[in-house]
Amino acid sequence: MPAQKREPSTQAPTEPPWVAEAIRDLPPICKLPEVARVTRFSVRHLRRYIDAGQLRTLRATTGGSSRLLVARAEVGRFLAGMVQP
Repeated sequence: MPAQKREPSTQAPTEPPWVAEAIRDLPPICKLPEVARVTRFSVRHLRRYIDAGQLRTLRATTGGSSRLLVARAEVGRFLAGMVQP
């Protein structure tokens, strides 16, 4: 009998339960100090992850602000990705 071919899963990978608990109290769009509090990384260290492309951000454009904002779902993805398989 030929080996059955497995189709790649179209479901998003499930994140560990502790990730949902960690981001539960975050607002939908977070400032870097809020992300730093949850991840226990310094803001400077988070900026290094942003520069490396490992953490995606939004830029607030009102009033010429240079503030970086992070979506709560992105924080969850980032934390889940930090776990070694």
